[in-house]
Amino acid sequence: MTNASQDPAALVGAVLNQQWRLVGVRGEGGIGVVYEAEGLRGEGARAVKILRPEFCEDPQIVQRFLDEAAATARIQHESIARVHEARRAEDGSPYLVMELLRGMPLATAMNRGRMPVEQAVVTVRRLLSGLMAAHQAGVVHRDLKPDNVFVALDEQGVVDVKILDFGVARVMDAAGGMARKTRTGMLLGTPGYMSPEQIKNVKTADSRADLWSAGVIFYEMLTGSLAFEAENDFARITKVLTAAATPIDQVAPQYAHWTSFFAKALAPDPDARFQSAGEMEAAIQAVAQGGALPVAAPTPVVVAPTDAASVVPTGPFGRTDTAVSATVSPSAVSGRDAGPLVQVLPSPKRGVPAGMVAVIAMVSLLVGLALGYLIGAG
Repeated sequence: MTNASQDPAALVGAVLNQQWRLVGVRGEGGIGVVYEAEGLRGEGARAVKILRPEFCEDPQIVQRFLDEAAATARIQHESIARVHEARRAEDGSPYLVMELLRGMPLATAMNRGRMPVEQAVVTVRRLLSGLMAAHQAGVVHRDLKPDNVFVALDEQGVVDVKILDFGVARVMDAAGGMARKTRTGMLLGTPGYMSPEQIKNVKTADSRADLWSAGVIFYEMLTGSLAFEAENDFARITKVLTAAATPIDQVAPQYAHWTSFFAKALAPDPDARFQSAGEMEAAIQAVAQGGALPVAAPTPVVVAPTDAASVVPTGPFGRTDTAVSATVSPSAVSGRDAGPLVQVLPSPKRGVPAGMVAVIAMVSLLVGLALGYLIGAG
């Protein structure tokens, strides 16, 4: 199976464990290749994702790849793509067996231009519904982008939404982390979809980073434009860290009534954003129906532990694989009970009190005036 890294199509026709015949390539990502597979025991069509050979010699990467099945098993929701099973081929190559989805990545649908507002609202609400289930199960995605959302469309609009690859970012963290390149030379990160705090320290990004990403996706669906337009990826990262998103009324005046929503959804400070997927979904529903943003009670956010060995999705990477769904026991994959992957902590309060800021400003002004007077007098 070593030919997969040079030419994924070379494996078409191969049979894994006398059960799965690979019949075609469905997608390629940074760490794996997804094939359409035919079950030889009456299972029907499935998707099979095989870890790239260059990662197969690293036990930590292999285990995290296989643990994707356990991660998705924690979340029982129709908008979450789940894995049937995690296995190894005869030569030891790890692979995941997944439901074969029919449709397209959200990125493909968005490339066709602005979405009708009704379709965009349905899509993002279903996306948030899946995120709500994930966060309640203690799982933070932290690689949410249009390529990681799969949609099935009909003439009336969105009929199904699946969030993909909850386990991939964990593998990418083991393969190199946000600050380094992987062995294959791929720089990790998806500028424009990472929240400011995620860019600064991906391992401490909590569930509100997922909500920020969802807000960016929704903005793009409505406007057909990037929330943080820039000439290149470096400039886009800089803009996310130093500037606000372009106000939606400047690029799509017909959606001016969404201005307050996006100001909150894309606030640089996590404490100023929506604190839960449920709160954000309720706000979308209210604005879509012509109302104002509702006032929600404080909600605990899901944060990842600092132990790198137990971090759930830790960093985004470029393209993603096409993926899938079903159920699996976490212990069947890892051989042990799967404990909580994240913990719930209250949101810390940050910043300097407004009164102190005023005092500091006044003292600075007086010192400046005094220096000016002394210089003039001299």
